[in-house]
Amino acid sequence: MRIRVLAGLLVLLAPAGARAQSMAAGQIFEIGAGGRGPGMGSAGTALARDVSSLYYNPAGMGLLSGRQVSLMQANLYGGASLDYLGYAQNFSKRAGGWGLQLVKLSVAGKDGRDATNKPGAGFNYAETGISYGMGWRGVGLPDMSAGLAFNMLSRSLGNSSDRLIGIDVGAQYGPMADDKLTLGLAARNAFSMSQGDTSDKLPMALRMGAAYQIFGPLTLALDVSSAKELRIGTEYAFGSVALRAGYAPEGMSFGGGLLFRKSFSLDMAVVNSPTFGMSQRVTLGYRFGTRKPAKTSALAEEYLNNGKAELAARDYLKALSSIETSLGIDPAVGGREWKRKAKLLRELLKGMDMLDPSNESDEFKTDAAPALLTLRSVMPYLEGRNSEAVILAHVAAGSGGSGSVFMRFLQAMAKATGQSIVRDDIVPPETFMQWRHVHAVQSILGGHYDVAERMLRESLIISPEDSLTWTRLGSAYFASGNKTKALEAYRKALELEPTNAKLRTFVETALPH
Repeated sequence: MRIRVLAGLLVLLAPAGARAQSMAAGQIFEIGAGGRGPGMGSAGTALARDVSSLYYNPAGMGLLSGRQVSLMQANLYGGASLDYLGYAQNFSKRAGGWGLQLVKLSVAGKDGRDATNKPGAGFNYAETGISYGMGWRGVGLPDMSAGLAFNMLSRSLGNSSDRLIGIDVGAQYGPMADDKLTLGLAARNAFSMSQGDTSDKLPMALRMGAAYQIFGPLTLALDVSSAKELRIGTEYAFGSVALRAGYAPEGMSFGGGLLFRKSFSLDMAVVNSPTFGMSQRVTLGYRFGTRKPAKTSALAEEYLNNGKAELAARDYLKALSSIETSLGIDPAVGGREWKRKAKLLRELLKGMDMLDPSNESDEFKTDAAPALLTLRSVMPYLEGRNSEAVILAHVAAGSGGSGSVFMRFLQAMAKATGQSIVRDDIVPPETFMQWRHVHAVQSILGGHYDVAERMLRESLIISPEDSLTWTRLGSAYFASGNKTKALEAYRKALELEPTNAKLRTFVETALPH
């Protein structure tokens, strides 16, 4: 009978359109919390990335910066009230953060009924939810965040009490599509159990969401759930002011926010139920520090510098880990450039099956010629100079041998760049250059100057400081009638070999300047 009275009370307090079976337990975690959520229809699965992430999707804590606190007071239907307190902060040495929240739903002074539905003594009802959770950035992929939250709900009705326990898991991916789109997935109460005088359990529910920044200040968020509920929210933020509107099964919602003194925020939301009328939510938030703490950016910079050093040492897997950690802690430090480079490096290592540390090869970390050539191949690859990267990968494989790890490197580089492997080019650097020079001289004599120029430029990729290659490239330009480029090539050759009197005399007489 206690459970029946409890369920009946919750149904009376619940917004219109909600299912009765979902009212019996855990509704305290569905009402909405924080500054933005309630005003946007609580469509926070992909949107939350602050202290309220623990309520909507723990994966959002993977993007926490600094410390945050939020307090909310809400006047609900039928004289019920909801109080919320949340605190969260980022980790000090990796991307992500942790948080705590306290949510309390209370109803006081209600008339009781006995088993025959006759008036009885009055009673008070209360639910208190406590949650602790963590989120991590860069889980598997640089743009992937994952989170875990432990929820404990204590309920009391008269002299009876019980406790419900549930574990939430969540994921977010993004931002992508020019940093405009983020996707989210949360499983509420993926695991649940109960203690005390009840057979209730926190119900499992799945939510999928997307958040898209339509343009500058306008954001659209959408959630769908396993209960076939649709939630839509919009926000228009300009300067220190934000306007919000949303739709949820319980009705329309409206809200707004104000940021003042750079750290304080005041948010208000009104949820309009067609059956029970309006309820108000007021939230006060504070961020410790107006921006990301200096130590956060400094830590991200440290990881990025470590990644660059590890890349130079040809410790590619460790370099990828450091760079992705830096991007997770503070994406602004590496920016889009290193986000792109991390993606390319991950693709290359995946092609070599080296994302698994057990498959990593120490041969890349030596000072042998093939290992040094792989680094010379990787660097232009990360810069988008694919043709140059593939040529260097060919000679790295040619120096290492057909059955070596460097052949696997060439295959992965060709796949990553979408270019073909030329078997005749899998030779040591000296042989590659010799063949290119032979073809270049033959092409010049045959009047195929464009072919000669290409052969010699490919030779310069292997040895950019070879004076003979620059001299012959100048001759190819000179023979084709391009005296400007010929002069540039000859000057480079003389810079590398200033004692070449014959070339100097030719330049001074044939190419006056």
